[in-house]
Amino acid sequence: MKLLQKIEWKTRKWHLEFNLLNISFPNEFRLWGFDLIHLKYRNNNYSFLSMHCYLPNVSGTNKIKLHQFDFLFLRNYLYNIYDNLNDVKFWIGSKELKGIQKFKYKVLHFLFN
Repeated sequence: MKLLQKIEWKTRKWHLEFNLLNISFPNEFRLWGFDLIHLKYRNNNYSFLSMHCYLPNVSGTNKIKLHQFDFLFLRNYLYNIYDNLNDVKFWIGSKELKGIQKFKYKVLHFLFN
């Protein structure tokens, strides 16, 4: 019993969840999707492969709308880049985005909006 208490005490601040496969049928938000190798660490979600979308219905959307995606655990990293570029565009102006930054912003804006 003491061994289990020691393990519990040492791991109390890990805040780690692991799911090998999670398939979501319409939940309270009407999302369909799946997660393959899903990690939740310190309230951040990471997935090897993940996709959640809204299907067309009569009252809301009239085409499939992608809600969330993740591939090779890159979603949070890419979103941080998009957030920084969005801040630059908001505070300095879109004319300040040069070449590769403008391309990155357009691609990431397409993915996250």
